Parts: sequence; structure tokens; C-alpha cells
Amino acid sequence: MKRILAISLAALLCLCSCEKKKVDPAFIAHDGIRLESRGEVIFNYDPLSCQLSFNRTHKSFSAFTDNMSDYYFIEMSEIPDQEGENITADLEWTTYSTTEIRKGIALKAVKLEGGLIWLWNGTLQIGLTVRMID
Repeated sequence: MKRILAISLAALLCLCSCEKKKVDPAFIAHDGIRLESRGEVIFNYDPLSCQLSFNRTHKSFSAFTDNMSDYYFIEMSEIPDQEGENITADLEWTTYSTTEIRKGIALKAVKLEGGLIWLWNGTLQIGLTVRMID
């Protein structure tokens, strides 16, 4: 009986942890440039008050307000060219009170469309969109 209980508990924990790793449907549905963490929008690009930067050589992208008070910056190991591709990246962004930095996080390209790449980390529940600018 104890063994069945332990196996059931382990299966339940696996199911719960898999749920957290799924891509947030709201993140995929949004067609703008943004950064979100745990379902909260951290940065949302507005063309009237923001700017974008993309460097193919350095595999980096940034989105920032005109006064640079809010931004997110990513430097990728590779630029994904197909859905399902996994990369690592260094990510930096501002919040209302601090600057957050994540080094070497794993990201998956969950959607590519019209020069945009949607990147997702299920463990940290971080999603961001990168625009390829040539």
C-alpha cells in the first residue's frame, strides 16, 4: 500500500511539474514584442515610445523605452531558425525597482512568424519576443 501511494505521489508531482513547463497560451497569442515572467508582462513594446536593436553578429536583441528607463536585452547562443529549436541565452531586464539578470538560461523557440521569434523557458516561466531586423 505504501508503495502504491509513493508511486501515485511521484506521478502526480511529475504531472504538476510538466504543467508549469507548458507555454503560456496568452504569450503565444500576443503578436507584439514583449517580455513576460510568470504571466506578468514586464515590458511591452510601444512604437511611439520605444526603440529596438538587433545585432546578427552578436546574436543580440534589445527593446527599450526612449529614455532607457525600461528595457530588456538578450544575447543568444544561436539565432533560432525553426520552431522547437533550443538555445541558451543571457537575459537582462528592468523592473520598477531593480535590474534582473539571468545567465545561461535555456530557451525554446516556440513560434517563428514574420521576423518575430517567441522564446520560452518553462521552468522559469519566462517568455520573450525577438524581432529580426536587417
